[in-house]
Amino acid sequence: MKQLDWVRERWRNEGLYFVQIVIARALYHVVFVPLSFVLAPLLRRANVRVWYHDYPQHIGHLTLDPDCYVKEGLVGLRPPARKTFFVCRRDRIANSEILRHWRRYLVPVTAPIPHDAFRALARRPGVGVDGLRYFSLVGETAAYPEIYRRYSGRPAVLGLTDADHARGRQARARLGIPADAWYVCVHCREPGFYDDDVHAYRNASIANFTDAMAMITAAGGWCVRMGDPSMTPLAPAPQVVDYAHHAERAPWLDVYLVASARFFLGTSSGLLGVAAAFGVPAGLTNQAPMSVVLPIGEHDVGIPKLMWDENQQRILTFAEVLGSPAGNFRFEKHYAEAGLRPLENDPRDIADLTREMLERTAGDVEVTADDEALQQAFKRLLAPGHYSYGAGSRVGRDFLRRHRALLDVPSETRSSRTPEAVGMDRAPTTLSPDG
Repeated sequence: MKQLDWVRERWRNEGLYFVQIVIARALYHVVFVPLSFVLAPLLRRANVRVWYHDYPQHIGHLTLDPDCYVKEGLVGLRPPARKTFFVCRRDRIANSEILRHWRRYLVPVTAPIPHDAFRALARRPGVGVDGLRYFSLVGETAAYPEIYRRYSGRPAVLGLTDADHARGRQARARLGIPADAWYVCVHCREPGFYDDDVHAYRNASIANFTDAMAMITAAGGWCVRMGDPSMTPLAPAPQVVDYAHHAERAPWLDVYLVASARFFLGTSSGLLGVAAAFGVPAGLTNQAPMSVVLPIGEHDVGIPKLMWDENQQRILTFAEVLGSPAGNFRFEKHYAEAGLRPLENDPRDIADLTREMLERTAGDVEVTADDEALQQAFKRLLAPGHYSYGAGSRVGRDFLRRHRALLDVPSETRSSRTPEAVGMDRAPTTLSPDG
């Protein structure tokens, strides 16, 4: 009975599109799979690839996976393909605007019957593309660090058109953002969108971004809080737009706002993929597990969540976390079973990261020899098998200054400090998780 109700509901909502889905499923094993064995050798000889995308419902994978694939080909890390069919059914696509941009490099296949026909072809060796290795691996180093490191210094593969900018300027005016203003897109992963306890360790509180947003507006910029209506509303503030709850929300505008921002300030969530594909620098907070700390692009900066040990009642050092399986924990239950609790970045750490991003995007960031020593000391803790091992991005400068004791690196001499660094070497190794 429940199955019949499901069919009726789909018919009411989708009509003939649902009929196409049913027909495609019926043909898959009877027609499409046998036919794929005949067509696959022809496609291999024609240097045609077929990519069945596993997670088109996630905007991060819909941007980052193709971004890696395209850049991988441009730097010669994979054989070039004359044409690549990108297979993802249109009712599962997180953002249709992203697919429009990828048409420059890929041929989308979204209608149900062609979708299932190409899905069968994607299973054939030498024809299918393995897109999961870029970002979806568990307990292994992802493919993206080497690809983005090799691609360093080259332009973004996606860009906004003149028509996009014209349409975007009109939308910005309706949001109240002056035409000559710069802005930062802010996004904090919350539990409402996915309602997924499996990855709850990645969530954070937007309240901890308040000081950072005040820093941006004090510098003359605007903040555009990205997301959806399930998120915690922001209190009204000057030069802050709570776009997540705004009537203007639209897939195309989601992409435009991130793609034209000065930088993206967020967490480990899907919208960072839009920033990466369009070449927008990102400052990522609350990176967890700790092995994912290094973000995507060469101009990106990340800071991890600290790790509280419930049994020892202290914060673990970076070496203790990254030298144990906890450095790669990807599921909430693993932290609970180990008696560990990832701690959200506090307002100070987020504001410090924001200051660094403002400096970097203004071209006047100061990094001392001591800062570089801290950076390299942290990166030496990352090893093959850690998710972001080898990435060319960086860990937050002031985060490492503040928590240097967790690196077990002696404090620098006073003569090598900059005024900005004085008083920032506190490391709460024995404080309470809220201390």
